[in-house]
Amino acid sequence: TTTRTIQRDSGSAWVDMVPGNIGCRVRHDAAISISNNVNTTLSMNTESEDTDNMHDNAANNSRITFTTAGVYIVGACVRFAANATGQRNVFIILNGTTTIVFGIYQTVTVAGGVMIMEVVTRYKFAAADYIEVRVLQDSGGALDVDSSSDYSPGMWAQKIDVAG
Repeated sequence: TTTRTIQRDSGSAWVDMVPGNIGCRVRHDAAISISNNVNTTLSMNTESEDTDNMHDNAANNSRITFTTAGVYIVGACVRFAANATGQRNVFIILNGTTTIVFGIYQTVTVAGGVMIMEVVTRYKFAAADYIEVRVLQDSGGALDVDSSSDYSPGMWAQKIDVAG
């Protein structure tokens, strides 16, 4: 066709079969101190990519907000500073209340070893839904979530379903 897209007939219109490039990837550009045994939502002040106006670096910058409804792959990566005590938890939270994926990791007693945690899931979002990354640690004191290159702390969303 002249549109150079793959389409299907929905019964009332031709709709694209490929979602296009709808996605967002954000991170925080500095370490974030996490208090002991306190659920903490991570702010994200740097956008690597945002093709659908899903993130704002200033207002509610802990959120990726879905402007286009659909099925997405979402994920988060967090790197905790080295500490050999306790557990580290990472969650992706929907609309401030519902956990849609989480990881709980027991520390390993390795001198100088950091803990890198990643969670990923597939989920169907409505327009205006939003996700945030929340962490919890119980090392006995404050512990940093390290800022590292383009992955920590970070979260992303990529639309994967077809239109229509």
